[in-house]
Amino acid sequence: WYAYTRLFEKTNFIILGLEFVVILAVILNLGKIVTTAIIEDNKKRNKANGLFYCLRFLFISISFIMSLFVMSALFYAPNAEKVYQKKLDQIKITYLNKDERIAHLHDKLLNQRESRYKKDIAEIKARYQPQIDRANKGMEKQMGIGGQAFKGKKYLEWQSVAKNYTDKRDAELDRNKAKYDQDISRLETEFTQQQQQLSNQREKVLASESLEQHLGDYESQHSALIPFIKMTEQVTGRPILKIYHALYTIIILITLLVEIGSIAFAKYFFEKIIPA
Repeated sequence: WYAYTRLFEKTNFIILGLEFVVILAVILNLGKIVTTAIIEDNKKRNKANGLFYCLRFLFISISFIMSLFVMSALFYAPNAEKVYQKKLDQIKITYLNKDERIAHLHDKLLNQRESRYKKDIAEIKARYQPQIDRANKGMEKQMGIGGQAFKGKKYLEWQSVAKNYTDKRDAELDRNKAKYDQDISRLETEFTQQQQQLSNQREKVLASESLEQHLGDYESQHSALIPFIKMTEQVTGRPILKIYHALYTIIILITLLVEIGSIAFAKYFFEKIIPA
């Protein structure tokens, strides 16, 4: 069936809820039956049938080609659609795993950067805290000498020292935070770009796949007919016909049988069952 669909996939559309390929198949078969009925009726009435013979030949020719496609699909590669879909699923899974690895690496880099940021903060605070504590103790000592309200020269010197080291610490913390934010932004941007590149690669690989590429795959071929033909060649040791020639000979014969059988049945029906 997919042979019809693949043949008309560029022009397939819906009419009254039916696909174009379904409508085409119905038209071809009805055309053969109707023209056969008209021909048989005209024979009984002794009327000319040249036009209707031509129409029936046209319907039969097109139907034969379509049937040949379908029979080829059924006999040669009935599993092609499944194999094709399986290949697409494998590609999707492959790229899903790649995407998960990228996400895992991204999370790892974020955690490493956060750990380094926390370590840098601790080191900066540890580097300035002794000087700040020393200055604070100096101010406390001066207040102990002159009282809580006393802020003499020595007190102001210690206060200046404390403020100087506090400002330096805060400035370095701000620079470190800005660098951290910049690195996180860069990691997020790189992660987004990698995801987009991976998505583009996946779509490109999926687009490069087609059903026709898998018609010759062993998994796509008939589970019984192909091995039977191969076994016959091995047993006889005389491959008179190539496997595919033999296979298509069988397909053509069956297709002819189907087409001739439908016409013969229609002719018998209108000639014998519905006499004039």
